[in-house]
Amino acid sequence: MLTSLHSAACDTIMMNTVRHLRRTAVLCILLLCLPYLLLGCAQSTSLLLPTAGYDYRMTAVDGAILGYPIQSKGPNPYCYSLPTEKTAPAAFSYNADNMEYTPLATKMYPLALPTGTLSVPCAVLGEGITFFASASEKDGITVLEGDIDGMAVVLSASDKTLYLADDTTAVPIARNAGGVWQVYTAQHSLLYSDDCGILYEYCGGEVTQISDGGVSDAWYAAAAENRTVIYRQLSDGSAVWYYAEDGGDPIPCVIPPKENDTDGAVYIRGTACILQGTYDRSYFYDVRTGALLDMDMGGLYRFPSQPTVDTDTLPLSPDGHFVYFDDINYIYRIDLTTADLAITFNEALIFEGACVLSSMTAVTDEIVLLSQGSNEYTEFVPTVTCAVFEEDIPEVRHEHDRIDLDYHPWDTEE
Repeated sequence: MLTSLHSAACDTIMMNTVRHLRRTAVLCILLLCLPYLLLGCAQSTSLLLPTAGYDYRMTAVDGAILGYPIQSKGPNPYCYSLPTEKTAPAAFSYNADNMEYTPLATKMYPLALPTGTLSVPCAVLGEGITFFASASEKDGITVLEGDIDGMAVVLSASDKTLYLADDTTAVPIARNAGGVWQVYTAQHSLLYSDDCGILYEYCGGEVTQISDGGVSDAWYAAAAENRTVIYRQLSDGSAVWYYAEDGGDPIPCVIPPKENDTDGAVYIRGTACILQGTYDRSYFYDVRTGALLDMDMGGLYRFPSQPTVDTDTLPLSPDGHFVYFDDINYIYRIDLTTADLAITFNEALIFEGACVLSSMTAVTDEIVLLSQGSNEYTEFVPTVTCAVFEEDIPEVRHEHDRIDLDYHPWDTEE
């Protein structure tokens, strides 16, 4: 017993020491940079972290970090309301070599639409631009995040038409459009439905029908080698999941059998994976092959209590190969191809034993922004911190070990 307590105490001291040294190192860096910040160094606009008070979205194709103000309410925090926004929002780029963030120029861009000119926010990327998600309730216009060859993807509710638009023209893509599921800038493509819910893909100037029935959810699997669409089709009162590659014929997803009636299952948007199990034990499966990702995610994910909820959104790396989880002590990164697990410290603010994150945004595979809003958990000051994964961290767990969050050696009571 004494040996066990002594070991736990040693682990506690070592853990606290390491964490203290990390924080001390960060403080030293800030102190070293303080004179330059006070002098207003004109040679550089680089920052250690982006501006606080934003939830960030990373655009994988061009490396723009788009900021959306953290909202306490509203159906979609990742969308600007027009024309109430008077100024352009915040955007950044990231220099991986120097681990620095540089503000990107943002502006209000005039779209030439059939209903008139509408100014929408965009970020300037060299000679190109990409668009923030925005909407004008007055005009019935929705602008999707991203771009297709530098043009905005615009859905007009007044004439049910989907357009590609810039400052000179608006090119109709589809009439009787019901909604847009995703803009995939990297592949110059997008997914949308008509007013009957039938799923279509626009890619390279061509439109392809994907489903033969109404669809209730759809996305691109970012990490897939081929352009892969995952979607949920409603048929005869039931829902069937399919995947389609490069515009080919739909194939039913492979759904692994549940071990018992208490198991939950959710499809993870942006991936070709389903997460299935319980809070105590859960695994990722590839819905194209049924292959098991051999890493137990038990303890990191709570399945929705409503049985009708069968999709969820988790933080993904820009290339879609990694998914991230968090708890009060750590940030976890799982490779959706190899099942490798990496762990780093959660440096976000903790208040009264709680760490409330507004969003996690992977800027690279190794750098994750942790945004916290202005509330009692952050003493009413919005903050941004970052989690850094190091590639040379040794393996700390066997791949078959369960991630046990119910036991921490530093919580051992004598």
